[in-house]
Amino acid sequence: MIRLDATLSSTLDRDPPVPSFGSNWFAPVLNIFRDPPDSPLARIDDRIAALRTAADSRIPALPAATRLAKMLFDFRGPTPQTLRALEDLQARVPALARGFAGRLSAIQAAAYGEAFNWGKAVEVTAPLYRRNKVAAVAMSSLAVIEKMHLFGIDKSGVGASAGEALRRSQEHEAGFLERLADRSVSIAVVGNSPIEIGRGQGAAIDRHDLVVRFNNYSADPAFHVDYGGRADIWVRAAGHTGVWSRPGSKFSSIVFSGPDRRHHGFAPWDILDVVGSGGNPVFVPTPVYVDLAAELQYAPSAGLTFLYWLRRLRGAFQDANVSVYGFALIDQPPGGSRHYFERPRSVAHATSSHNWMAEAELFQRILQS
Repeated sequence: MIRLDATLSSTLDRDPPVPSFGSNWFAPVLNIFRDPPDSPLARIDDRIAALRTAADSRIPALPAATRLAKMLFDFRGPTPQTLRALEDLQARVPALARGFAGRLSAIQAAAYGEAFNWGKAVEVTAPLYRRNKVAAVAMSSLAVIEKMHLFGIDKSGVGASAGEALRRSQEHEAGFLERLADRSVSIAVVGNSPIEIGRGQGAAIDRHDLVVRFNNYSADPAFHVDYGGRADIWVRAAGHTGVWSRPGSKFSSIVFSGPDRRHHGFAPWDILDVVGSGGNPVFVPTPVYVDLAAELQYAPSAGLTFLYWLRRLRGAFQDANVSVYGFALIDQPPGGSRHYFERPRSVAHATSSHNWMAEAELFQRILQS
């Protein structure tokens, strides 16, 4: 059954301890940039287990430790177990490799920040700023950058912009959540599957009070008859790679997918761009993402993440004034994606970590429960 509680799952409390790196401290230094094995379509628990082994017993330990840290933070949240694991990983980085461990430190600082331990977050981040301010800003989360500005450590100007972005999101968040949870407000959630081609649902979609679209949806009038033309909420993946640039002022809200990107995102230029173009950024709560990923056991897509969140806010869709279009999931190719606006629409370019069959099963449960 779908977990509808808004708190972190009790499964998070069963996170096993991170093993030691062992005595071979020189191997991570010699092989610092070689990636550990990490299959993108492996189950989350299996990937974490493989990274634990790589970090402990094979070269290189530092890249494996960094990936492990990010996975623990993203998929477990800033729990006490995660914070202890990150502290252990940081403590075991060999002295000669400390200069290469900036990203590991940035992840640890972000986790402290999301856990509201800002003293520790600043303590961990300050050495990065002393070594290389530009690199430190690029590696830090939006929330950490703002705190470094408030503490007078970041004088780049990015910290002030980060503060404005955080204020904008916080001011907008309450009204956004209130409307999203209001069952009298009709919502059309429109995915990018070609499944709606030829069905003529565009007018019905546009009659809803709110229309939600995802990532690189097409605004081409040629598709309006089947997919409509309105877009009030844009749900987009984090980062710039592969996501089309759109003016933030075009939408009432822009939702960044994944765990709360204020803390879990790094090099937050995408958020700053949204705010700079008049947009209102919104972030998926980390507990929602953590619970969904734990249930799915794979990194969830932006579409499934939003539907899962909306289901928890509104209850069963049959009685919640929610209509879902453009979702099939079983029509997506392994390791890629298929969209209605591609020509040919059978092209699958992108490498994907999503397990579409697992998503399709959970999607049906969301619709029917």
